[in-house]
Amino acid sequence: MGYNQEKSSLLNHIACISEEYCIGCTKCSKICPTKAIIGAKHTIHTVLKDFCIGCGLCISSCPTNCINLLENNSSRFNQ
Repeated sequence: MGYNQEKSSLLNHIACISEEYCIGCTKCSKICPTKAIIGAKHTIHTVLKDFCIGCGLCISSCPTNCINLLENNSSRFNQ
């Protein structure tokens, strides 16, 4: 798989936070290049699906491993 295929594959995904394990540390929201993750410190965070580009930076920053990339079937990818 070439670089363009890998990039395209990632961009068809969005981050999803498992609320059960989110501790509200804000590491994910601080590292997100598009500011797609919102939430105050010590509260559950939420991903703004319209802004998430599926880069995965939030996953590597999460100390509780509560973030996964899920396939995005949103219409913005089907144009």
